[in-house]
Amino acid sequence: MMRSRHTLVILAVAALALGLLPACGNNEPEIASPPEEYTKYLVQQAIERYDTDGRDTAFEYLSSPDSVNGSWYVFVLEGDYSVVNPNRPDLVGTSTAARTDINGKPYGKELVAADENGIWVDYFFTNPRTGTPTLKHAWAVRHDGLVFGSGWYE
Repeated sequence: MMRSRHTLVILAVAALALGLLPACGNNEPEIASPPEEYTKYLVQQAIERYDTDGRDTAFEYLSSPDSVNGSWYVFVLEGDYSVVNPNRPDLVGTSTAARTDINGKPYGKELVAADENGIWVDYFFTNPRTGTPTLKHAWAVRHDGLVFGSGWYE
C-alpha cells in the first residue's frame, strides 16, 4: 500500500513537471493571444534577427515566404521607402510616405514617423488572405534608422 502511494506521488509530480515545462521554456505568444501582443512580438523578433544576423540575412529571411504566418508578416521601411514587404513585394523601393488608404488616410506618413517607442497606425490595406481592403492595425518601431512593422487585419 505504501509503495503504490509513493508511486502515485512520483507520477503526479512527474505529470505536473511535464505540464509546466513547455510554458517555462517558450515565451513566444500564440497567434490566438491578444493580437497586439503577437504583433509586438513579431516586430521585436525581426529587430533581434536584424541585430544578430545582420541586415542582408535578416532582410532575405523577412522577404521570404518562410517569414509569413497566414496574414502575419513584417515590413521594413528605410527613410521614405519600403525595403521589405513579403505581402506586397511590388511596393519595395516605392515611397511609403506618399501612401494613403482607400479612405484617403495618409497612413504612410504616420508609419515613417514611428520612433523608438513605437506607434500604432490603423488603416485600410489589402488583406493577403482575402485580397480585399481590410482595416489593418499596425505596430511600427524605429530601430537603427529603419522602421520595422507588422499588424493584423480585422
